[in-house]
Amino acid sequence: MAVLSGKEAEALEQIEKINREMRSIMSRVEKNNGMIDHRNKQLVGFSYLKVERYLEKYERIKSQMAEMERGLLMGADVIVWNGEKTGVLMWELYINSVMPRLFQDIKNA
Repeated sequence: MAVLSGKEAEALEQIEKINREMRSIMSRVEKNNGMIDHRNKQLVGFSYLKVERYLEKYERIKSQMAEMERGLLMGADVIVWNGEKTGVLMWELYINSVMPRLFQDIKNA
């Protein structure tokens, strides 16, 4: 197992914060029969904004990393908000595909 630099650890910390907020969103949506509507729109929206902030910070940290550090980060395993264990690269694909849809659902609620 590789030893993570400070920036890699910071990036993984942001990923964990994002996953925590995504789990919160999933919980609120599931409690509302799988829907975002007037009853949970505000709380889901607040969590969505937190995810956006954490994503911005994650991208900023990642952009400051050297190529080698970024490669090591991409090889790290993380637990996705749905409980699946995957690499950071796959996690990025997941979050980048979920966020636009989540935004539309909040906007249309």
